[in-house]
Formats: sequence, C-alpha cells, structure tokens
Amino acid sequence: MVMATGLGKTVTAAWEMQKILATEPEARVLVLCHQNEILTQNEQRFREVLGESVDMGQHLGLKRDAKAQITFASFQSLTNRLEAISPEAFDYIVVDEVHHIEAETFNKVFNYFKPKFAWGMTATKERGDGQSIEKTLGPPVFSLELPQAMARGLLSKVDYFILADDMVRVGEITADNYKITTAEGSAHTLVDS
Repeated sequence: MVMATGLGKTVTAAWEMQKILATEPEARVLVLCHQNEILTQNEQRFREVLGESVDMGQHLGLKRDAKAQITFASFQSLTNRLEAISPEAFDYIVVDEVHHIEAETFNKVFNYFKPKFAWGMTATKERGDGQSIEKTLGPPVFSLELPQAMARGLLSKVDYFILADDMVRVGEITADNYKITTAEGSAHTLVDS
C-alpha cells in the first residue's frame, strides 16, 4: 500500500487487522519497522482502532515481548534473536516504511518468517539504490501518492519558507577551501587558485 504521509496508512492497517481478528480471533500479528518511535505511534493507532481488549506488546530495545497477539518490533531488535522465535509464530506481518525491505537486515528478518499473509505500507516505493520492493512484495494493491492526494484535496496545502544562514556565493570564494554539494549530490572541494 503506497499512501502519502498523512493519509492514514497505519489506521488502514489497523482496520484490516480488526476485520481479520473478527474472523480469526487467535491470529497473531507482527508489525515491523526500523524506528522505535514509528512503532510506538503504530501501537497507539492500533489501540485506538482495536481497543484495549487485544493483547499488544513490543519487541524493541530491551523490551522482549514477542508473545503478544500483536507484536510491534524493529528489524534491528529481531535480527540476532530470530532463533528464539518460530518462523511460523505470526499469521500476519505488516511492514511499515516497507521501502527499506530490500536492505540486508530487513530482508533477513522478513524472509525468516512464514506468515499466511504479509503486506507493506510506505509513502514512497522508490529506493535510492534503485532496487524494487516489488520483487519481495509484488505490485501495490493501492497507491495514492503525494501529488494525487494533494490534487484531490486530501492533504493540506504546503506552505513553506526557506531560511539560509552563512551562505557563500561561488563567485565570492576566497583562497579558503569550501566544500559544496551540487544538485546531483556529489561533494566538491573548491580551491581558489
């Protein structure tokens, strides 16, 4: 699922879990991400949708709860502890920020588990290394990216300001060395000769 930031990816995932748990009340779910802060926010959203009756736990940092019905875990916290958890421990896996799935650590954890169903959510499916997340998860079942969401009036209009400090104009560079980054992202050291 590709949805722009602010459109409700996590709430959508929680609603899907609500439907699944209504028909499969014993199903176990693993929610994966690379950042603890995002996972904590995910848990809050899931609790808002599912209520307090669903057992939720975290497998983050020093917290090692992988036995809850819905477990929120970071890839990092699971990487070296996979042998302690059965590959069939979870019926469903949700991966937030799924554009990271092709990274070695993430892929190792994701591929270790054997769920009935897995899906990912992200605001962008593009990766800097050019790899495609579709080779792991297939094509998106739903996509509403930023330009389309803004065109439909689903997000607030962007209002931004650019603040600059200590700017140096290239034509005013003296004998001192300056490092600049070009629009292409490569760094250059400029020396006045």
